[in-house]
Amino acid sequence: VYAVAVAEKSLEKAIQILENSLLQHAGNLNILSALANYYQQLGDQVKVANYREKLANVMQVRHKTQ
Repeated sequence: VYAVAVAEKSLEKAIQILENSLLQHAGNLNILSALANYYQQLGDQVKVANYREKLANVMQVRHKTQ
């Protein structure tokens, strides 16, 4: 996973890669989780809450459809 390798040098660049990936893979649990984690490392609690909420919503929808 390219963004993880990039994150070792630049969280901001990794976030950019992941946010672009999310546009093509909306609802991807791994991407949403990584974004929440990286924003947590940067201390951006608003973005952390945003991505955690999206993650919870996707998990809830998937649980209902199973």
